Amino acid sequence: MLKQHLVDQGAQASFDRTFRSDLCTNTLRPDVVKYQDEDCRAVIVDVKCPSQNDRIKQTDVENRDKYGCFPRQLKKRGWTAQEFT
Repeated sequence: MLKQHLVDQGAQASFDRTFRSDLCTNTLRPDVVKYQDEDCRAVIVDVKCPSQNDRIKQTDVENRDKYGCFPRQLKKRGWTAQEFT
């Protein structure tokens, strides 16, 4: 549903793929990454399942630790990252 919404809105994003190798050397697969080459910006989304509500805070901490490498690597290349986990 999220994927279809983004596609319908004309988003240029990758879905469930490793991060672009020209930006990060990593094998992690965020649910959605939207690249904005003109602004040197990436938006990283990791979607949560509503059944995880009892663990939502813990999962958020785990995902921030898991995907924290992306903003650091992007910053070295002059990019910024916005995370939604």
